Amino acid sequence: MPKDKPAVPVVPTAKAAGHASNARAWSKPSSFFKDRRRQQSGGFSVPQTGTLTDLQTLRLYDIGTIRLFHAAEKAGYYDDENMLLERLIQLLYKLPRHSRRGKLLTDAFITKLWSTLDHPQPTPIPTLMGQENRHRTADGSNSNPYLRTLGAAGTPYARSVAPMDVQSPDMPDPGLIFDTLLSRNGGCKPHQCGISSMMFYLGVIITHDIFQTGGRDGAINLASSYLDLSPLYGNSWEEQKEMRQFKNGLLKPDCFAHKRLLTFPPACRVFLVMFNRFHNYVVEQLASINEANRFKKPTSARDSNDPDDQKAWEQYDEDLFQTGRLVTCGLYVNIILKDYVRAILCLNRTDSTWTIDPRTNMDRHAQKTTAPTGVGNQVSVEFNLLYRWHSILSSRDAEWIAEEMRELLDGKDPETATFHEMIMAFQSWETALPTDPHQRDSVPGIKRQSDGAYSDDELVDILRASIEDTAGSFGANSVPRCLRPVEMLGILQARRWRVCTLNEFRAFIGLTRHRTFEDINPDPAVAAGLKSLYGSPANVELYPGLMSEKTKPPMAPGSGVCLGFTSSRAILSDAVSLVRGDRFYTDDFTPKNLTNWGFAEVDSDFDVDSGNVMYKLIFCAFPHHFQRDSIYAHHPLVTPAENKIIFEGLKKASEYTWDPPSRKANTLIVKESGEPEKAARVSNDQTQPTVSSLESPKHVVTDFVVLTSANLLKSQSYSMPNPSSDHDSRGIDVVSEVINSTFVRLTAEMFSLSLKATSDKRRGAYTDAQLGTILSVLYAAESPRLSLGRSYELQRQARDLVIRFRKEIPLSKLTKGLSDNSKFSIRSYGQRLTTSQKLRDNEKLADRVATLVACSAMVPVLLLSESLDYHLNQGPEHMEKLRVISQQKTDTSEQVLLRYFLNGCLLRCDDDSSKESASPTSSATSGVTSTNTRILIDYFPEGTNSDDVNFCIEAMAALFKIIVSLPGLRRAPGAPGHLASVPAVQWHGQTGRQSGTEEGQSMYMTSDRSSFWPVPVTMNIVWDSI
Repeated sequence: MPKDKPAVPVVPTAKAAGHASNARAWSKPSSFFKDRRRQQSGGFSVPQTGTLTDLQTLRLYDIGTIRLFHAAEKAGYYDDENMLLERLIQLLYKLPRHSRRGKLLTDAFITKLWSTLDHPQPTPIPTLMGQENRHRTADGSNSNPYLRTLGAAGTPYARSVAPMDVQSPDMPDPGLIFDTLLSRNGGCKPHQCGISSMMFYLGVIITHDIFQTGGRDGAINLASSYLDLSPLYGNSWEEQKEMRQFKNGLLKPDCFAHKRLLTFPPACRVFLVMFNRFHNYVVEQLASINEANRFKKPTSARDSNDPDDQKAWEQYDEDLFQTGRLVTCGLYVNIILKDYVRAILCLNRTDSTWTIDPRTNMDRHAQKTTAPTGVGNQVSVEFNLLYRWHSILSSRDAEWIAEEMRELLDGKDPETATFHEMIMAFQSWETALPTDPHQRDSVPGIKRQSDGAYSDDELVDILRASIEDTAGSFGANSVPRCLRPVEMLGILQARRWRVCTLNEFRAFIGLTRHRTFEDINPDPAVAAGLKSLYGSPANVELYPGLMSEKTKPPMAPGSGVCLGFTSSRAILSDAVSLVRGDRFYTDDFTPKNLTNWGFAEVDSDFDVDSGNVMYKLIFCAFPHHFQRDSIYAHHPLVTPAENKIIFEGLKKASEYTWDPPSRKANTLIVKESGEPEKAARVSNDQTQPTVSSLESPKHVVTDFVVLTSANLLKSQSYSMPNPSSDHDSRGIDVVSEVINSTFVRLTAEMFSLSLKATSDKRRGAYTDAQLGTILSVLYAAESPRLSLGRSYELQRQARDLVIRFRKEIPLSKLTKGLSDNSKFSIRSYGQRLTTSQKLRDNEKLADRVATLVACSAMVPVLLLSESLDYHLNQGPEHMEKLRVISQQKTDTSEQVLLRYFLNGCLLRCDDDSSKESASPTSSATSGVTSTNTRILIDYFPEGTNSDDVNFCIEAMAALFKIIVSLPGLRRAPGAPGHLASVPAVQWHGQTGRQSGTEEGQSMYMTSDRSSFWPVPVTMNIVWDSI
């Protein structure tokens, strides 16, 4: 650590009861989504800690904090010199994640922040019914059903504080105020906590999302008072329609609606381009998934002249666009609450997952008062002034803005320009901009490609440079001099609004008034400047006072961006109001409105980056440049150099890669069934663990499968009415309860893993469901078909599971030598696999064995499920034919049935092998591909010798025979009778995309359709009970 940079003090916490290492409850893949939803809504998926456990995490210092808080509550205000806000945060972050008392205290804290500001009358706000109320309006209206224009764009600003103190009519000159209190003298002071410029850019987007002053007297807010991402989508229908393609819910590529953000540095605009790309990614996935037939694509031609056809296509586009916006805004608000607020409170320097989430579901029975939700919001002029954060512009960005302003002023130095010249120049520039956002120079210095998007390489380079760029510091004398006319305008605007004084605002938010100039800022030069300008602390204007006030010292947790004392208290109350007052982030922020997939896609996971979600945006925008564990993607609001210090201190530096982003291989899915010789070459690659090379006596495998599956069909099936017969039918989830469970048990036997409630007399380590979840996560973590963000989440889960597997898998037993004449058994087969040459030379044997175990179970689940699905599609006559063959006890019938099974694999299965080509390759369907391209090759066996059937095929064929032998076998009615799958669509970002889906490929989903999954999860079948 540099000697001239003091370390940020970190408040210690009790590790045993902390937040970082709570184990996830064992469950099916689909319930990961449900667990996160319960956590957000205030429920718990694990037992809550009691008072005794909570008290063990606290110290005498924390007891003093509680006493100080009660004293402040009684008095109605508190002295922020006591750092009460930071002390409360330090107390709350120590409590265990699942502490009931911690939940109640956090809710009380949020309620206190909420009650600081004025709000509409807290009447019960119903969830509005009707198509017109399901989505955000273009101008933000209709958020409160009783006050439909509340917070809408184009309405007047509110006033938070009545200016009752007598102020002098002879105010100091704005230019003199800037030169004395605000002007950056002596260069930029790098931020104490290593905040990157990306933090400033996100702040700019938030500010322009809720503030855009207009009207002749500046009293009108042209933006809505909600965090609805209007800089991207626009503040009105006129602006929104210019952004849309009106085709499949898509936005025009790589552009944004807000003209004023074109005056900010390039990376600020790249931020909005990333949200643009995320929206387009979302609507493509929504259309592909089509949950509950919600986005039914019209069958008519798009250019049909029939009015009904045109209306159907318009509705299709509208539904996708509006739902896509809800999902995109959901990620936006989670970035604000998880990444942004955590950095503001310096929680990013701890291993705690605690944060302030205003959406929490408060227990009205456990608390006397709770903050209402969804009542609406109206921003005020005071907070418009508070959010002007020009002081944290880095030296690099300040130079860029100075050059842009000089060009805007026809070569005149912006430091000497008057604010009148600035206004005229800006108005002339804005008028000349094209109405169509896509025709504007959205990102300066680079040109659009032929498809209308910008080059990923160039955008990533801009992004990387800004992540590495350290922002400036808050405080007096920190604003770049090139912004002198802008700051003068701000001071004059505040006077036209007739806002309150600094002390009046402090009293409004419950802080003590400043009694001396040294209270405002102890720096002698600043205090003397304030005295010369205002004479008395009571006369200090709000805006100059906020900008020149002393800043909070760095504290972890508590103070991360080191704002001024007044600002640091006010922004938390405003953040709570903005989110909790917005019904689209509270009452209507549900899977029903966002779809199950959309809700899960933007949700945060405490076990990944302590809840941060910024990586989802970056990975989606640039899928070919970042490693899935890149520090640049996971923690971009702090510079990599500072993050290195942070994570080395937390002993987590090894969890990330630290190299700058660079282009990596694209991924293509190539159908290779027409080239079996290439498939054979891939399957013979000795670098990948496989189960296709060793022989085994057939009866050992088949006996195990027959016995296991027969027991499962009997014990797990259920009775169903059959109107066409006197006998009831039987039904079962054949994928989950039969295929998956059978191969989980077979794998457990093969690798000596003990299962609960099995014939093994030892106490088992897992149930079928638990081991199935473990194996599916291990397999999915390496699947090349999942998105980069989802792959990273699963990789983190898999890492913990592999650590556990190292203890559970008896490697000493599996790796001992076997003689050639050893008696065959299922366990001996697992031993032979483990001791095969390709595994023996691997240093990380346990990790390889874990992968091998997962593949041994999940690949058969994939192949057999899809083969069965294919044959069910052929109809009842075909299934009866298979049943008759399965009843025959001849070698010929066995071979015929085996061929049927393999044919189903050939025609339906999507088993893949991930390879990165070292030289140009050709494909029957894709032509020549680039050298730097990974290829997913679907390969299928052409036939199998009955005397040399490999272990995996034997087991699958045996189970296939058992299933098709069921009389009257058919799908269960409706969606449960089908595999939950969608066409595989490879997202290559905004550029270089291939049109359409990958022919013949499928991507599966969890049973609740909340997440993509590489293997089938559920499919119900029915058969006749005899």
